[in-house]
Amino acid sequence: MIRERRTLLGCLIVLIFSTQYCLAEIFSSIAQMETMVTTERQLADKLDLYIAAQQERVEFINSYVSRLEVLAADAAEHGILHPAAAFLHTVALSVELDDLMNFLSSFQEPEQRLDDLVAFREQQTLPDKTDLKGAAIAIARLQDVYKITADQFAEGKLCDRPSNDLESEADRPSLTISDSFTVANQLFDAEQVNESIDWFDLVLERCAAIAEIELDEEDQGQDLDEGQDLECEASVIATSLTRIAYANYLRGNTTGAILQTAEALAFDETNQEALMFLKIYFGHTASEDEDVAADSSATEEGEAQNKQSSQEGKEGAAWDPKSFYGTYNRDIFRTLCRADSPNIRDSKLDTNLRCRLSSSNDDFGKISPINVEELDNFPEVKVFRNFLSAAEADYLVAEGLKHLKRSTVVHPASLANSSKDEQEEFDLKAVLTSRTAKTAWLNHDHSDVTAAIIRRAQRATGLDLNNDHAEPMQMGNYGIGGHYDPHFDFFSMEHSKPSFGYQWKDERLATFMIYLTDVEEGGATVFVRRNLTVFPRKGDVLFWYNMDRDGNGHEDTLHAGCPVLLGSKWVMNLWIKADGQELIRPCGITSDARPIPIMLL
Repeated sequence: MIRERRTLLGCLIVLIFSTQYCLAEIFSSIAQMETMVTTERQLADKLDLYIAAQQERVEFINSYVSRLEVLAADAAEHGILHPAAAFLHTVALSVELDDLMNFLSSFQEPEQRLDDLVAFREQQTLPDKTDLKGAAIAIARLQDVYKITADQFAEGKLCDRPSNDLESEADRPSLTISDSFTVANQLFDAEQVNESIDWFDLVLERCAAIAEIELDEEDQGQDLDEGQDLECEASVIATSLTRIAYANYLRGNTTGAILQTAEALAFDETNQEALMFLKIYFGHTASEDEDVAADSSATEEGEAQNKQSSQEGKEGAAWDPKSFYGTYNRDIFRTLCRADSPNIRDSKLDTNLRCRLSSSNDDFGKISPINVEELDNFPEVKVFRNFLSAAEADYLVAEGLKHLKRSTVVHPASLANSSKDEQEEFDLKAVLTSRTAKTAWLNHDHSDVTAAIIRRAQRATGLDLNNDHAEPMQMGNYGIGGHYDPHFDFFSMEHSKPSFGYQWKDERLATFMIYLTDVEEGGATVFVRRNLTVFPRKGDVLFWYNMDRDGNGHEDTLHAGCPVLLGSKWVMNLWIKADGQELIRPCGITSDARPIPIMLL
């Protein structure tokens, strides 16, 4: 209180001495003294405005500080492994921080601009609008793969499995109406219109429920919740209705879009987006009236084509055609990620598979044999159980943290002569849609630990990992809804050749992937053409050959990293080159030639 009074006194002194009045001789004239009353009133009014502005500023800052404190406390107690919690932190440090900075900069007093806050923000690595968009897209991806509605996600409820030991309902992070509105708008602006509708509907449903409760409270003479009123202000409802209407327009329901947009304008008649869309809808309707006769003969044919396309998409939707990875059954991909259909894999594929101990035919292997679990024979896929100790896994994670950068995908040959901006745009699109992760690279001789791991990997696989016969170790950490869309690890197919120029010595004969963390929910590695699912287990290695015996890429190695539903997924990829393995794993004449026994197994 004393500080506030001193601040106001200082402001009063500044205002007084900055006026143009001459203070001399006023007391000697009653007429001039009477003007002081008006001056005092004006000064009081100015100070009232100043106090109101300061109070508004303090309340705004206090609100943001309270938000950060609540998020920090929840993170300290429960972590941020839940995707809803991660989204809330992203919102707080991106758009909400932007709002705070814009609010503070709107005041003209330079001493109040909190320059130290600006400097602090510039020095930190904070999420930006791209991160927020990526987080919203990741939420939609989790909904799609794991069958989660917007209402369930907003309540923090990720799955209904009996084995699910997620935190109690009271501890689960939840999204407010404002948060849900943010998700919806981010998806809509990212041109994922259909995915946004579930969230806009949720906003309208919750606002309708609040309006009903407030009506009852008003009838009972109770105080209304101003915070909920702000979340459901007219502009929020109008925008939600407008964008739902646009989705209906895209589906061909122009009349319904017009009616919903008119409803939106009833809430906010100045909504520019609604007015713009309305002109488009009426223009489209007029055009339709003119073309009805001309199009009538083609209607049945068009509907048949649409029905066929829809059915094809449902049965086996292809990934982005630009990826050139061909088609795969999207429904089976979802089923594999959820692992909710144990009979999806043909039992005949598991014939002659076994679990065994491998001594690697050396003295060390006899003392500490490797646990091998065979998962498939064509392509050869196996798991080395408990390959790393917990301490080794934790060490690799700690080293990876020091060097993490945004993941990219190998640039296709079509980008060989493209500009840096075009390649960066390709990378950004990839990280938002096809690979949500960050990576770091470690050389084999990075430390005694990494060198020992490489030696052990060589004994386990029987392949030569010395010198240039294997790529550096790639550490990967998956973010909110972290995933990697179906892809090949090899380069030999014409469409998958890298932009740096294909050479046989660079070909990836095999993949040696170590799981460095357990993942609470999701994050499986799936082979979409073999109906094979492998869930991460800390210390285990997933190993497979990317190449057929005839030296060509094995297309059944098409694999994907399922979205991480809950937890943090760390992996280490070691790609073993074909160069140097000719005598260890000789080629056959045909792709299904009888495997030649690996020398060291």
